[in-house]
Amino acid sequence: MGCCGTKEEVTPAPLPGGQPVGREGGQIVTRDAVREKAAAAAERRMEAAQRRGQQGEKSKMKSATPLAPANGRTRELNDPRAVASRAAAAEASLALELARGLAAHGLPCFRVGGAAATTLRSPPQLHAQICASARRAERRVVLSSLYVGGGALSQQLLRSLAHAGGREVVLCTDFHRAHRRDADGSNAVERLRWLCAEARGAQVCLFRHPAAPPPWLEARLPREISELCGVLHAKVCVFDDDVLLTGANLSEDYFTSRQDRGLLLRDVPHLADFYAQLLGVFAARSHRLHASGAIEPPREHTSPAAARAELGHAVRGVLARAREAHPPPDGSATHDERACWVLPAVQLAAAGITCESESIEWLLRRASSHTPLPLTLCSPYLNLPRRFVDALLATPPLPPHASPPPSPASSDARATVLVASPTASSFWGARGVRSLVPQVYSALEQAFWREVAGRRVNIAHFDHARRGGPMTFHAKGLWLWPPPPASLPVATLVCSSNLGERSVHRDVEMSAWLVTTDTTLRQALQEEQRCLLHGAKSVDASTYHAKEHRVGSIASVLSRWLRRWC
Repeated sequence: MGCCGTKEEVTPAPLPGGQPVGREGGQIVTRDAVREKAAAAAERRMEAAQRRGQQGEKSKMKSATPLAPANGRTRELNDPRAVASRAAAAEASLALELARGLAAHGLPCFRVGGAAATTLRSPPQLHAQICASARRAERRVVLSSLYVGGGALSQQLLRSLAHAGGREVVLCTDFHRAHRRDADGSNAVERLRWLCAEARGAQVCLFRHPAAPPPWLEARLPREISELCGVLHAKVCVFDDDVLLTGANLSEDYFTSRQDRGLLLRDVPHLADFYAQLLGVFAARSHRLHASGAIEPPREHTSPAAARAELGHAVRGVLARAREAHPPPDGSATHDERACWVLPAVQLAAAGITCESESIEWLLRRASSHTPLPLTLCSPYLNLPRRFVDALLATPPLPPHASPPPSPASSDARATVLVASPTASSFWGARGVRSLVPQVYSALEQAFWREVAGRRVNIAHFDHARRGGPMTFHAKGLWLWPPPPASLPVATLVCSSNLGERSVHRDVEMSAWLVTTDTTLRQALQEEQRCLLHGAKSVDASTYHAKEHRVGSIASVLSRWLRRWC
């Protein structure tokens, strides 16, 4: 109230933030407060919308393939080109590991081009290649074979060797096998006299194994008994700078109806020099055949032991010089997708040289490691040494759903062992003691089958009846694949060895490992293995009930007595 007793209108002081716009709950509300309240409500609505959107995105991400920027790495990993690149890198790394591991057993490691290698898959192809290469050679032809047979095709080969005079022509064969009489009464010594007369400067060398009986005893024994002690079993051909590795002898049936293997390596001068030097060691210590039929013995040693020691020293010298000049590859090879290495091996247990069997055992154990590698092993005479069997059976199970390369095996078998069925043996139908040979090897095979049954090792029979013609089986070697799902082999062993007790402990063998990442060559090796397995029949318990697998009491006893000799 004023001083006159009348009411006085009171004007409120201005509120911070603007003029009053009304009341709310008895409180005065300004324009700024309204704006702030509206802004806060709008912010809350936006936050709620964002939360709903995020929940929707999470739901979509759970039900759809990741495509967000953070998942670009996933797309890259699943790209087919990236997958192929990683597989190629892994296979190159495995090839490098194998080359180094094999070289660690005293093997030289020759680098060659993948295009230099050609597989020879049929007997006629092998014969045609040997004859053509012999005719074309200008400087040297160096051959090694257990024996040279008779027949028109063998004579054609000898004519090819005598085709051009002035070349170096050296043919090494086994002394005792060359003297064995064939069904027609002839022998290789008589056939090779013609070559000595026709090819000027040709050397026919008859190698007498250092473990052979002494001459005074040998003269009283059948030739076959002397051969049991050991023979020159190596099969290598050198034509100028080309090398042909095979398991076939230079005989008619190997050129027509006996299945073996052949690997031709063209324009490989260092490898050709190596084999020429290696065969030269045996030629220099052999009996020399002359055109007159006279046989000149080599330089005598004081004792057989001294002869073995000197031979072993000479062979080791050739290997050592080659290893120094051709060491294993370094780490840069892991990036090479066309690498190809050839690693020659020699087996001459009588002189203490066992690098072939050591490398085979190592590879079998590597294939049986924590990362199993599928493999195929083939032999015409299955009698694996104990340490090979132990290495083969050290294999852990395959990962679920993994499968080995194509074979007649069940899909979960890791290793396939391909052998000759009794009817595909060259001894099938023979007379006398020779008729027992298929039975002896059938007994050895059955013992092996009982041991590997249920161990993911499949045995398959090469059966000529399933191939549409009378074909006997003499192929041997190994093929090795990277872990599944790889489908092409990365390594193979081409050898004269039958991979048996006799090859390891008695005979002179020469072989070569081929390790490669070259796709074209690997496809050729896969096709070679596929052709050998074509028509093969997987073995089961019923197989050995068939008539051809019956083992007589004499053969059963011989299979135990002669195990170390066959």
